[in-house]
Amino acid sequence: MKKFLTILVSGIILGLSLVVLAACSTPEVQGSAYASRETLKYDVLDENGDVIGELTTVLTRYTSGSEMKTAHIDDDYTAGSVEGFTFVQTATLNDGRTMTSEAVVDGFTTLAGYKKIDGTEISYKYNKKNYEYTLNGDSQKKIKAANAVDNALLYVYPRTDENLSATFSVVDPVAREIYALSVAKSTKTKTVSAEVFDLSLGETVKKTISGDEYVFARTEAPIGTPIYVYYSEESYKLYPAVNGLGAYNYSFRIPLIIIENDLTYILTSAVAE
Repeated sequence: MKKFLTILVSGIILGLSLVVLAACSTPEVQGSAYASRETLKYDVLDENGDVIGELTTVLTRYTSGSEMKTAHIDDDYTAGSVEGFTFVQTATLNDGRTMTSEAVVDGFTTLAGYKKIDGTEISYKYNKKNYEYTLNGDSQKKIKAANAVDNALLYVYPRTDENLSATFSVVDPVAREIYALSVAKSTKTKTVSAEVFDLSLGETVKKTISGDEYVFARTEAPIGTPIYVYYSEESYKLYPAVNGLGAYNYSFRIPLIIIENDLTYILTSAVAE
């Protein structure tokens, strides 16, 4: 297999990198696109369409003033005046390899993160000016990056704005290079069949969900292969099984399909809490 789990390595975006928002429409408040806690599971398929593993993402929202932590990020981080969230991705391949990506986020600023991918481990902090990171336990390094966003959150952006059209500057602290990445909605659609809670039936069922395509592509050579992500259409809402009609406590514009180079991630289940 040429590449694996590039959602954690971010395919055309190098895995140990940040994304700097250069220009886009103003994102909505975080909670407008996610339930209080959202768990998404995906099958990981190779270029032949064979299932080679599973990816799970968990997004947990925190109200202003709440303490935010993950398994590998235990410093004191507090959600700001808007709100914050943690975003954890874990993956297991059929051959036994595992991958982890964690981020503690205030608004859309990643305060701290952790990644372990195929033997490479990185811990990092960000103060809106400098990206400080430690790679495989070596001494701490720093790179200037104003208004940076963790690349682990790249696919979160279209969830906050249905018609997002933006250009991002990608900063790779290892190679110390910066290049442009664009994202825009296309007219194409795809569908998936996933296990979700159906509010009208009051039970979890397998449901066919339609998604709109967004294209992520480098704007300068080497352009490479774009990444295609299909988000559930605006009308679809995923409610919690308990207190399903709670005000604004639902998820929408959920990533249904992610196509990165020779890998495809297909949603198999989605749970809102």
